[in-house]
Amino acid sequence: MHQEHTLYAPGAHDTEWMHVTYRGIRSLLAQQPVAEMIVDMASIYATLGVQDVAYLPTTVRFLDVAKSQLSIGRQYVKLRYLPRDATALRKVFIPLFTPCPDHWYLCVVDREKKTNSILDSAGLRRHTKRLENAKRVVDNVAAVISQVPGYDILDDIGRFTYSYTNVPRQTNGYDCGMFVIKWIQALHDESLWTNKDYFENMDGFRQSIIVKLMTLEQNTLKVTT
Repeated sequence: MHQEHTLYAPGAHDTEWMHVTYRGIRSLLAQQPVAEMIVDMASIYATLGVQDVAYLPTTVRFLDVAKSQLSIGRQYVKLRYLPRDATALRKVFIPLFTPCPDHWYLCVVDREKKTNSILDSAGLRRHTKRLENAKRVVDNVAAVISQVPGYDILDDIGRFTYSYTNVPRQTNGYDCGMFVIKWIQALHDESLWTNKDYFENMDGFRQSIIVKLMTLEQNTLKVTT
């Protein structure tokens, strides 16, 4: 594999081929910022089939320019990854991104508690723009997704209380995406959000994602060189 590899990404109701470039695979090597396509794929696999959680893809950060056009907005939300029954949703995971420097963090919408928890491995309190960005993205998500039949119950998520969760810090400039994936994999076990041991050996965690994605039966037969 020198240029690209095709990885299989299932949806909640159907399947599709997600094209992952060689750069995306390389982003899982040690000391590399993880690519958005890897954040999406690892998180989709973690939440697929869990009926009371939903993962919104990294493309939701583009909803600013699309929320006025529902058809485009739906493409960015990627409805195929959402559970059919929105009434069962307890949590919605929304990955967040800010540039300069590039940084991933996470918003966890909790419908039962009516809270939007911000998890930031670089420390949010010193970066109020990240909180402003989170509120903007959540508002945009609510504007688009609440127009989808059955998902109008999410129209109020922008009015939930925002809270900052004191989570372990990354010790470098490239593990933020790994932290986001780990938080999502914890699903409802919020005790893991703040457990330092859960974030040990991040290099080993990167390798485990590579193995999981590349050795799935669907993917081992779909290699291009």
